[in-house]
Amino acid sequence: MPLFGWGIMRIDGDSMVPTLNDGDYVVYRQLSASQKAALNIGDIIAFRYADPAHMVKRITAIYDGWLNVAGDSPHSMGSQAIGPVQLDDIIGIARLRIAPSGLSKL
Repeated sequence: MPLFGWGIMRIDGDSMVPTLNDGDYVVYRQLSASQKAALNIGDIIAFRYADPAHMVKRITAIYDGWLNVAGDSPHSMGSQAIGPVQLDDIIGIARLRIAPSGLSKL
């Protein structure tokens, strides 16, 4: 649950390897509607998805209220498989990675 506009999410799977590994945690910042509209290609976002309930992916394209996303791993499901992401489904932008090796900025 987000606290003061920040939340934490556990990475489950290897779709974002090498940036994020299975078992890492991502600290994300919640975004207002205007902040969502100012996202950039290359940003890593957390968003609602049917199964699993949430995903973390990198933005690859932006167009008219929708985003295309992809994982950093070549074996990742991206928008070609899951469809485009609506701005309303974005939970936040990933800012920090918590891994066994320590804390790092994204």
